[in-house]
Amino acid sequence: MSQHLHLLHGIANPKSISSPLAKHNTMDQYVHNLHPRKALSPSSLKTALVYFICDADLPFSITKSPAFQALLELCKSAVTNILVCQARLTAHLTKIYFYHQEFICNYLLSSKIDVSFTTDAWTSPNITAYLAVTAHYIDTEFKLTSIIIGLAEIQGDHSGASLATQFLTIILCYDLKQNIISITTDNASVNNQMAQDIEATCPKFCAKDNMVGCMAHTIHLASHGGLKALGSRPPNKNNQVDNNNENPMSITSLVDPPDGLNLQYNSIIGKISLLASYLHHSPQRRKKFITTVNLVYNSDKPTNANTLLSQVSTR
Repeated sequence: MSQHLHLLHGIANPKSISSPLAKHNTMDQYVHNLHPRKALSPSSLKTALVYFICDADLPFSITKSPAFQALLELCKSAVTNILVCQARLTAHLTKIYFYHQEFICNYLLSSKIDVSFTTDAWTSPNITAYLAVTAHYIDTEFKLTSIIIGLAEIQGDHSGASLATQFLTIILCYDLKQNIISITTDNASVNNQMAQDIEATCPKFCAKDNMVGCMAHTIHLASHGGLKALGSRPPNKNNQVDNNNENPMSITSLVDPPDGLNLQYNSIIGKISLLASYLHHSPQRRKKFITTVNLVYNSDKPTNANTLLSQVSTR
């Protein structure tokens, strides 16, 4: 074993080294050279915490947790003396974001002539709408590389004009306006308007030829359409309305028809809960609802969005 370490890795037993100037590595020196360890400092700690929080999807307030501080102190007691607060950590995250943005712009995408993009909009669990943009290109080693270059919050309606504005704002940050060869999206109708708005701004982009629908989404829609057609109910011969398929958000479904004193309170509460869920799970519906309430009641004080919570935990 000692011969193997000495011949292949240049590691020798310190006791067997004849001269202190001999060019041999000890095991500690070899490990240190193989994995150089960064020195602990306020800056290195903030950077490590930012990457840890983002990778694990944790809140910045975790730095105030006594259990988390105890864990860091267990690793190294000096950490507690330089542990940063939540506000400084948030500011450091902004610096790291701009550093990575500059690195992507100047080193990864600066020499790319043709870049493809995929984009999608969705609503997060905290009822905030986002638009993500991913750039795809072939690097110098002929490997397909994908980089998320933007995640923008969508304000207002998810219209084609709004999505186009957000998309163009993101690619302009990387000076990729003239490098678009294709944009892949789902088959939502608003994406057609988005493509036309992008075409009006980027002459190289053609909405007809460079806008590509997601094949997986197309297959998903086709399968649902087939299942709906195969499993649909036969038409009602008596032309009676099927109340089971009635839209639960219809104004006629909010309350039961008056029936003397036999009001169905459980049904009313259930439909109010459906209405709250219907409004709460869409930023656009929630905004319109709050605006309508303020107009109807002539309220100068904005309505709190938390009043639309569909479920309230009780004891």
